[in-house]
Amino acid sequence: MYTSGSTGRPKGIEIRHQSILRLVIGARFADLGQDQVILHAAPLGFDASTLEIWGALLNGGCCVLHDESLPTGPGLARTIRAEGVTTAWLTAALFNAVVD
Repeated sequence: MYTSGSTGRPKGIEIRHQSILRLVIGARFADLGQDQVILHAAPLGFDASTLEIWGALLNGGCCVLHDESLPTGPGLARTIRAEGVTTAWLTAALFNAVVD
């Protein structure tokens, strides 16, 4: 998996299964329950995809796959509306594009 961390430059990192479970099981920072519809728009190699996929699947929620290879504001807004997305993790730039 890759993360930019604080450097802004992608670097490979190892994610242990235990770390994924700690992130998404019993999470207090977001509602990841079975009634949630979570958007998956991040590339699989990006650390945000861990929350998007496993946050939904390990809590009985629904994971909605976004269909653009390079997400755009209008495209994300369309998917969010059409699929009834309740939870999404977006970078600041993508969030602003959706809001705009």
